[in-house]
Amino acid sequence: MPFTRLDSKSEKVLKLFFKHELLSVSQLAVLCSFDASNYLSILIGNRYIENADIGKSNDPRVYMDGAYRITMNGKIYFDLKKQFFIEAVSKSIIAPIIVAFITTLITLLVKGLW
Repeated sequence: MPFTRLDSKSEKVLKLFFKHELLSVSQLAVLCSFDASNYLSILIGNRYIENADIGKSNDPRVYMDGAYRITMNGKIYFDLKKQFFIEAVSKSIIAPIIVAFITTLITLLVKGLW
């Protein structure tokens, strides 16, 4: 499954699941300053959380009396986000600096040989 970046409120909800592992919708309502039930369907759709009730782990619907737990994809989301950020920085900033440095060295060597 490819990495899917979440919006900021979905990330806040996922952080709560990362911290508590298992939360009911009512517990989530107490912990959030916004209506988090809308973001549960996003997290379920991306398979970052799943229904914790027996027999409903693959059910994509959000139950207001249900409990949800973080999946392995949810647990590694923030590590993947950090990895993609480091890769983007290295490709967009560090690589051009290295190329410019090497080009400058080559230019100085050529001028020194003449």
